[in-house]
Amino acid sequence: VHTTKHGLMRVFQVMNVSQESKDWVANPANRECDAPGSWYCVGKYPPALEKLIAKRKNFAQLEDFNKVSSKSAYSRMVEKQQGRISSDEM
Repeated sequence: VHTTKHGLMRVFQVMNVSQESKDWVANPANRECDAPGSWYCVGKYPPALEKLIAKRKNFAQLEDFNKVSSKSAYSRMVEKQQGRISSDEM
């Protein structure tokens, strides 16, 4: 395991990969290419990793303005004190 300088990312080396997973990855039918025969193929993870991938938590950019989120309790309190929102919007 390698941890980056500021501890924001950890890189794991997968060891003891089964032959079944290697065969699955080598099969061209399991690749998602942008065009048939293209050099750029994103690919997919083998089915054996589905449990691990299901537990992952994707990182979000701190200032992602397209992200839908609710206001914090502090923001709602300040707006209520300033009379900007009614009590039924909370």
